[in-house]
Amino acid sequence: MNNSVSFTSRNPTIRFADDIARRINKCYPMVSNSKISGFNNADKFEMLQDRYLTKLEDVRNLQNFLLLNVDSLKEALQLFTFPIKELKIGNCGESVILSELAVRANGIRDCFHAVLTTAAGDEFDHAVLVVKNNNKPYIIDSWLGFADYIPKVIERYKSEFSQYFAELKNEKIKFAPVENCSMNIFRKLYPNYSEKFLKKLYPELVLKERGS
Repeated sequence: MNNSVSFTSRNPTIRFADDIARRINKCYPMVSNSKISGFNNADKFEMLQDRYLTKLEDVRNLQNFLLLNVDSLKEALQLFTFPIKELKIGNCGESVILSELAVRANGIRDCFHAVLTTAAGDEFDHAVLVVKNNNKPYIIDSWLGFADYIPKVIERYKSEFSQYFAELKNEKIKFAPVENCSMNIFRKLYPNYSEKFLKKLYPELVLKERGS
């Protein structure tokens, strides 16, 4: 029996977060060069992986530059979501942007971007969304398509998703807050955003019911 699945099915908060992760991947399907590198025969796809990575880096650099000159929340958000929708490429960084947008459109504000680190403070190249949830924090990892409380997430990283986190098998994993351009949209540029506006702009990310 998969305990993480049964646990999630019993908990409305995590079930709702899990639904958000699945909704994101349904509405914004992406090809990830990081996942290509995890294939057993990844060497056969090396050129494809490099091509996706180069294109993604070009998009990110352009976004960072253009964000300095946006005039509205709509422009700032579409600067990130339009390329994902049109190009259908992205890694965990793009997934966490969509995760934040989705949870805020669903009325959740106590969230932040985080990267995996070891106990010694060494960063691992993987980003997630942390929701504080009244000091009962959980993770939304839409890149991998699930959400759960932190201990369960770490457990799944080291078992079910170990092909991506082999370097962390014997490490104590932590989640460190990170500042980046996408997070600054809500924290610095438009902290007084309207949830109603987000719902109208991205109705596909709005779930009908929210977990308690």
